[in-house]
Amino acid sequence: WYIAKGNLSYNHYLKNANYCDIHLILADGCKMTIEVTGNNALYAMGQGRNLTIYGQKEGTGSIFAKLKGNTDYRCIRSDGNLVINGGQFTVTVGDEGLSAYNGLVINGGTIKAECTAGLYCSGKIVINGGTIETNCKKYGILSSNGDIVINGGTVNAYGASNGIYAQSNVIIKGGKVDADGRSGIYSNNGNITLGWTELTDYIKASNYSMVKIAAGQYFLI
Repeated sequence: WYIAKGNLSYNHYLKNANYCDIHLILADGCKMTIEVTGNNALYAMGQGRNLTIYGQKEGTGSIFAKLKGNTDYRCIRSDGNLVINGGQFTVTVGDEGLSAYNGLVINGGTIKAECTAGLYCSGKIVINGGTIETNCKKYGILSSNGDIVINGGTVNAYGASNGIYAQSNVIIKGGKVDADGRSGIYSNNGNITLGWTELTDYIKASNYSMVKIAAGQYFLI
């Protein structure tokens, strides 16, 4: 476990000692800046190694991660699961902003990404809360081999190719979702299922691939 406090600045990548899981708490008011060349900025390295990040009560602790030079790396990366429970994140210039191999879960926090792909996972992506804003060269949110499930939160996903792209299914059960790109919401080998939880929930997309409406629900167009 680690807790980050105050103003912290690094010009080299940060990784797990002895290939252990990382639990990182961003104390309120913390400002962590990582600007690195030729590597991932914050990295839980090793097969199945997990990275979990927490905010404190006010949620004002922040990470700014930027890649310089060769940007074929990730700003925040886990070779296992990446879980964001709170805090503020700005990730920019990298190939992938927030990146995980097994699973990516967003439970809270504020995320702003300007990368090739803002949020990436080869497995399943689950968004339960928080605020996500992507302005990306290709994909706002990308799962290359799994589902994308949005249960809540506010999602503004822009990618020049796709706002939201899943190799399998895209399932939206709630939240405020805007998706824009050449394809707003796209499922390559599955279905898009739209639903809502609260009356204030909405879904806006520049276009969709195959769409189903969740059983017993309807949308105003």
